[in-house]
Amino acid sequence: MAPKKIVTKQLQKQKTMIRSYLLTGWIAILFSISLLAQANPIEIIARFEPEINVNAWQQAHLSTENAPIRFKEFISQRFNLAVFTCDTTRISLAELKEKWGKDILWVAPNHSEVTSRATPDDPQFINQWGLTNIHVAPFWDINTNGITYNGDTIVAAVMESGTSINHPDLVPNFWHNYQEIPNDGLDNDNNGYVDDYLGWNATTLSDNHIYDPHGTKVSGVLGAKGNNALGISGVNWNIKIMPVSFTKSAYSTYFKTFEYLIDQRQLYNETNGQKGAFITVVNESFGQDNVSPSDNPNFQQWCEYMDALGDVGILTVGATNNSPSANVDTQGDMPTTCPQDYLIAVTSISSNGIRQGGFGKVNIDLG
Repeated sequence: MAPKKIVTKQLQKQKTMIRSYLLTGWIAILFSISLLAQANPIEIIARFEPEINVNAWQQAHLSTENAPIRFKEFISQRFNLAVFTCDTTRISLAELKEKWGKDILWVAPNHSEVTSRATPDDPQFINQWGLTNIHVAPFWDINTNGITYNGDTIVAAVMESGTSINHPDLVPNFWHNYQEIPNDGLDNDNNGYVDDYLGWNATTLSDNHIYDPHGTKVSGVLGAKGNNALGISGVNWNIKIMPVSFTKSAYSTYFKTFEYLIDQRQLYNETNGQKGAFITVVNESFGQDNVSPSDNPNFQQWCEYMDALGDVGILTVGATNNSPSANVDTQGDMPTTCPQDYLIAVTSISSNGIRQGGFGKVNIDLG
């Protein structure tokens, strides 16, 4: 049997080692927590030079496991756009621009401060005065079937956070991609989008849309089923409404939505209507006050997408600032101060014709 003093010393030594290990472990944990607390990862969007292969570039430049910048997704071949996460405690945006300078056209935060633009609170407002004021009834005597003289089914895309996909006045007029089998996990029509049976959600990469009252109202104004003894009548009784959902706080989802719309209309054009959709317009009832396209590369990109949409046959209708005192020509506004020819900028008016939204002789087209 070992002497008592020797055993006691061994126990004390073991206790000291255990305390040391515990202390080291806690220091490591606290250090990790400290690093996490100090880290400030944000999402950024970069537009690369046309000749850059972004996938190969990110593999070559971002291969370090502990790099402050991580590749997230490639969102546009058309404009060579990609999204990254960036730890700004380790590298600033200015340093990043200098580091990537020769390979990129611009880089900017993905975060957006865009908000919805107002619609009337009264769910029956269109029955009360709107349709009468725009004198739409004579046009209904000519055509209410939502089809062009060439037989194309007219589709209007409503770009919103969501809509009511079960609303009885909207369900008959929602656009469906009948080349796609819903929820089978396959891209049946080979258009690059899986299960896009009921439009597209650029956030979830699916055709699932959350309920949004603003998107529901806008869809109803444009295309609630008419002459069906139910609810209200849209301006277009039988037009097809394509819901396209995005996240207002992330510019990348705007751009992915625009890509989907362009792809669908381009596919329609190329297949003589056998695939895709005859999208004629996209409605944007959202925006940011008191800014100009030159203030942010994301704004400039937003404007450029209007040209890309227009080139395949899609007009953009944008709502302007909700304030009647806002002169957007001098104060700025997005998207209604984009200079693109394919944009129709609209302000709001009351039932007696009084303007309730922003104005501008240069930039506002209709009220």
